[in-house]
Amino acid sequence: MVKVSQGLFACSAIILVFGACRPPEPETPARPAPARVAVPDEAAQTPLRPGARAPELSEPKELIANGSFEKWQNGAPEAWHAAPADAVQKGNEGQRGVASLELLPAGELYTVVQQALKPDDIVLGGALEVSCLAKTFTPNQFVLKLVYKRGDETVRNAEVHTGRGEWERVHFKVDVPEDADRNSFVLQLLRRSNTEGHVLVDTVSVLAE
Repeated sequence: MVKVSQGLFACSAIILVFGACRPPEPETPARPAPARVAVPDEAAQTPLRPGARAPELSEPKELIANGSFEKWQNGAPEAWHAAPADAVQKGNEGQRGVASLELLPAGELYTVVQQALKPDDIVLGGALEVSCLAKTFTPNQFVLKLVYKRGDETVRNAEVHTGRGEWERVHFKVDVPEDADRNSFVLQLLRRSNTEGHVLVDTVSVLAE
């Protein structure tokens, strides 16, 4: 019995020191690292630097001077040419400010107030947004017109007022041809001949888009 106890004690001591007599566990193979996907340069987004501003879309450029008719000199609106010269006067019913333009009757003649556009402002292949506010009591009495040259041809774009006796927006859009003469663009405000009543105009605009 003593020999058995000593044998058990010796075996227990061996187990405590060297661990249980088990076959070694197989090693788990290492997993390969995930592949890195290359991002094309055009797909990468570059963040803005601190304090930097995002690029802004350009605003349409206004090509008309004194379109509100607030500036007058010697009885005529500045930056405009009138014919007949005495067929215009300052109106007291403004839509953008206190003044407007009144086109007076000229008998057998048209009353024409016009302004030439600067050639450097005309973009060939671009577009022009033409508009104004007008008030008249006779249909087709007032005409908004843009005229320019294209070779030997004179191109005319126009729109008329309905004559309802209210302020209305008269407008149209012009696509500028690549072969247009940039020195020939003229905006005209016309009152037809042999008509009666008031014709008021304000807020004239030509926007280059």
